[in-house]
Amino acid sequence: MKTIAFFTCSNGYGHLKRVVEVSKNLLEDFHVTIFCEKYQYDKFNKEISELPISFKFYNIENIRWDKVLENNKIYFKQYMDWINENKTHLFDYDVVVSDNVAGLLLHRKDIILMGSFLWHDVYFNKFGTNELSTFDSNLIQENTPRIITNKYVETGTLRKHSNKIQFGWGCEYKIIKPTNNFKKIVIVKPSLSYLDNYTNFFNKISKKYKDNYLISNDLRDSDNDSIFVIRPGIGMLTHCIENGTFPICVYDKSDSSEIIETAKLIEKMGLGISHDISDEFSLKNIQNLVDIYLYKRKTYEFNAYEKISDYLKKVI
Repeated sequence: MKTIAFFTCSNGYGHLKRVVEVSKNLLEDFHVTIFCEKYQYDKFNKEISELPISFKFYNIENIRWDKVLENNKIYFKQYMDWINENKTHLFDYDVVVSDNVAGLLLHRKDIILMGSFLWHDVYFNKFGTNELSTFDSNLIQENTPRIITNKYVETGTLRKHSNKIQFGWGCEYKIIKPTNNFKKIVIVKPSLSYLDNYTNFFNKISKKYKDNYLISNDLRDSDNDSIFVIRPGIGMLTHCIENGTFPICVYDKSDSSEIIETAKLIEKMGLGISHDISDEFSLKNIQNLVDIYLYKRKTYEFNAYEKISDYLKKVI
């Protein structure tokens, strides 16, 4: 049986979640190994521990955007140390997928990337010219790797990348009856310790609307009488779309360019709305957008996890 390895980004939970969902459809054809952070594995332990997948944990982190923001520091040496630590594993597998860290291309040129943004764009937009952005950008230009994307939320220079395999949303499409009577506000705080501005904003929303709505922090409150207030990572957006909940995509101007661009793309597509947390927030008129949201979402491509798996089966 052929072998495949996934190397996840160290930043948050969504990267591991996506890799696991893709892997579930590969288990009959591949021995699957996933390299990730221990804290990521622990988050999903109950649902993934019984899967016939080998999990291997990093000793060194690759990208942690929350720490970059917290300390205003790039951690390029740590990034290179992570690359060198993992280079010895790259040729143990028939196929290697990096979600979505480009640095491993330094040692294996046929690695497939998976993601809808590139970290070198995010770092460049934050810091200007810097070692990490230059390093990753040069690797991508020199190797023109295959990159699997969600075509609806591609951001930055990835939009013009010439070697893309484009799919849609990972979830299945479910027919959800619209409602104009929201009863719950589900506030999903970022999974890692991002800016204090997010915490302050979410606390303000809870206090402002607690007398009119049920305020929840539970993802299981995913139904069509819920509004989700989220920092719009792709995993969280996929959850909202799959469950028919309306996302209000909030962003801070000092956060990553990927998050800001994604929030605005979601609003442009009619899948939710975007909101800068430095502006005054009001739920007025949001309920009137639901019919548009549910109508437009039917035009998009779904089931990408299964389609990505089918693509990977054909790579060898």
